[in-house]
Amino acid sequence: MTEPAVIYHFKNKVGLLIAVLEHRDREDMATFAHSLGVEPEDMWSGNAQFGIRDICAALMDRNAAQPEMVRLYIPCYKANR
Repeated sequence: MTEPAVIYHFKNKVGLLIAVLEHRDREDMATFAHSLGVEPEDMWSGNAQFGIRDICAALMDRNAAQPEMVRLYIPCYKANR
C-alpha cells in the first residue's frame, strides 16, 4: 500500500496508530481466552470461570512478550491528556 493510500484509508498517522492498537486488542483477546481456557466469545459471557488475578497474569505475560506494542500506547495516552 502506498503512503497516499494509507493516509486516505486512515486519514492520518493517529488513525493508523489507533487501527494498529485495535487490531492488537482483538489479538490479545484471543490470546487471553486461549490462556484462560475459554473461547474468545465466552470472555464476557459470565459463564467462564476465571478471576481478575488470572486476567492480570495473562495480560502481563502478553505485554512482556510484546514490549514494542505496549510502547505504542504512550503517544495515545499523551494525546488524550
